[in-house]
Amino acid sequence: MMINKFLTFFRLFGLAAGFVLQMACSPSGNVDMNKKFSISAGDTDKGSSKHLIDTAEWKTYRTDTFYIKYPPSWTVKDKNLLAKPMRFYLRSPRMSDHDRFSENLLVVEEPLKSARTLDEYFTQNKKEIEDVLGNGVISMHKVTDATLPYYRLDYKVQMNDRALRFRQRYYVWHGKGFVVTFTGLEQDWNKYLDTIQGILDSFKILPAIPKP
Repeated sequence: MMINKFLTFFRLFGLAAGFVLQMACSPSGNVDMNKKFSISAGDTDKGSSKHLIDTAEWKTYRTDTFYIKYPPSWTVKDKNLLAKPMRFYLRSPRMSDHDRFSENLLVVEEPLKSARTLDEYFTQNKKEIEDVLGNGVISMHKVTDATLPYYRLDYKVQMNDRALRFRQRYYVWHGKGFVVTFTGLEQDWNKYLDTIQGILDSFKILPAIPKP
């Protein structure tokens, strides 16, 4: 039963979900499915002087539907990913030889089925996540972006005495849903916050960008 739920969750969280599944199925693993986290306003997505980073020297990854920028030291994987909707996977370098977790980002692109609007798509996916990991919502809100509106969801879960945190953005464009997910350790979250914001802010769905 738990494995079936994780397979659903795997679609959105990729290798991070694989890590969760390993912890859940291990005799020594512990996933706290009932842990509650308070809802807060969270930090703003754009225009905050607290989260500025120079991305001029970053690399750009582009497909026929989206592009995204990332630091040159990060590793990209875009082939032989573990589930069909996954289009792009990005992994941070290890901070030290003792660092056993690589912060990562995943882009999912999938045709819409039952959910047709952004509100429906976000609500459906949020319910699937909560069915697997319980109520781990830190913050969530809809952002009215000048190019394309999206939902942002911050989520946290305790696994094997280790807290993981996720930041997601949900988009809908012409019959497709896009989910961009950053996964990191809660204890290191602030170390990556500027980089997280830079990567997420760089993501653009190409057909949605107005032509000059």
